[in-house]
Amino acid sequence: MQLMRFLTKNVCSQYIKTRAVTYNVEGYMREFFIAFRSRAEAVRFYEDLISYHVTCKLINTPSSAKVGCGLSVKLFAKDMQEAKIVLQRGRYNSAIGFYYFAPNGNAIRL
Repeated sequence: MQLMRFLTKNVCSQYIKTRAVTYNVEGYMREFFIAFRSRAEAVRFYEDLISYHVTCKLINTPSSAKVGCGLSVKLFAKDMQEAKIVLQRGRYNSAIGFYYFAPNGNAIRL
């Protein structure tokens, strides 16, 4: 029984290590991004999120999304509600939408 627990624990931890780029077992680390039509608004949104202590990154919009000005803000899924609040308060008219990364690397709109 203890050997089974040991093997299961090691197999799961190995799985987590190999998939750590965008996922953990429960999906809390799944990443998404918000695409914008305006570079200035993308930067302003990023700075507003930082002021709310939300972990985020300013990234080039993936070409598979086929939208926007070329800049997006990438966040963890756990921060989606905060991002929605900041979007509403800041009146970001150039926000196109929320996208997530498929396992094959393509961007898919939520």
